[in-house]
Amino acid sequence: MIHTKSQPIVTRELSAPRQLVFEAWTQPKHLRNWMFSKKAFTCEYVSADITPRGAFLHKMTAPNGHEMWLLTKYEAVNPQLIWEPVSPTQAEAAVFEASRDQHSSSWDEGLDQLVAYCETL
Repeated sequence: MIHTKSQPIVTRELSAPRQLVFEAWTQPKHLRNWMFSKKAFTCEYVSADITPRGAFLHKMTAPNGHEMWLLTKYEAVNPQLIWEPVSPTQAEAAVFEASRDQHSSSWDEGLDQLVAYCETL
């Protein structure tokens, strides 16, 4: 866990059953419809094993064609959908901290997309 003076906290309440939200958060068929940081981005899931000790690999593509790859490894999967980096390397922690100010706006937009997507299901 990364300890800092200020931890961004982003929350959303959805008018959807908890199981549906959990599936939207953990299944590639749903993730590709909402899990990207900005509306104009696209997202491609290469692999997704969102289970304890599993991992997922995906690529976000910006409107200008810039590609960003993300590999996420899971020690546990919490149905309450709480996320934080666990045991990052020093380099990973430095990147996370350097971009901390951008996290809330990206997550705000991403979670707004989750709300809109769940309303279509």
